[in-house]
Amino acid sequence: MSGETAQELLAEALARYATCASYADRGLRVVEYRGADAAPMESRFPFATAFARPGRFRFEWGERAPEAERGREVVVLERDKVSSWPLGASGPWECTSLAGALAEDAGGAAPIVASLLLPDLFADGPRLGAAVAAAPTRETVDGVDCWRLALARGDVRQSAWFAVDSLLLRRLEERRDLGGVAITATTTFDARFGATLGDEAFTLAPPAAERMDVGWLGRGGPLSVAAFLVAALALVAGIVLRRRRDSGNEGRAA
Repeated sequence: MSGETAQELLAEALARYATCASYADRGLRVVEYRGADAAPMESRFPFATAFARPGRFRFEWGERAPEAERGREVVVLERDKVSSWPLGASGPWECTSLAGALAEDAGGAAPIVASLLLPDLFADGPRLGAAVAAAPTRETVDGVDCWRLALARGDVRQSAWFAVDSLLLRRLEERRDLGGVAITATTTFDARFGATLGDEAFTLAPPAAERMDVGWLGRGGPLSVAAFLVAALALVAGIVLRRRRDSGNEGRAA
């Protein structure tokens, strides 16, 4: 494997995801917004994934804020049926597609692993770009020996770390500039192929109860007006980047 090019190694990793029998992870997406003359803003999205081929998938995520964890949601694919249960809803919503149900949720983390495991369900395929460097580099991430690949997906610059032994994605960093705001998203995964998953792993239960945690961080003291403007612009950026859920939630019916 050491003689492979970065693109060959990426292709092998994608093949492992697309053919694995089962998969499970717990992860965290951290999105940071930086603008000129403003304190940086940060949001955090913990998530968990369960998957078993041919067609069982479950994703749960939330957004962490200073007062509590908010905005949790569960998305489940059971064979050809896709359902979502947002926090506060009295019951699940029917969805027309997995891609539409996940949209850009969890700060953009929601479709990443789903598109690797089930690329045929996503119009653009896996959410990883093409390699831009000929050779991978070797680095240690959280004590795991990894291959680091430099990738590009449109105007997004990506760095992906795959475990040397399993080619599991351990970390993904994505950078882009939008309206004068530098947006950096870092996703970390604690994942495994061949996970033993029972029916309980795919239940469409209400999202987990809220719990206290630290989330939005206005580092450097109280938010200034400039920092507020950066946060507002970041919110607009998220709306612009968010894939509309089948024409304004058309894909979901109460």
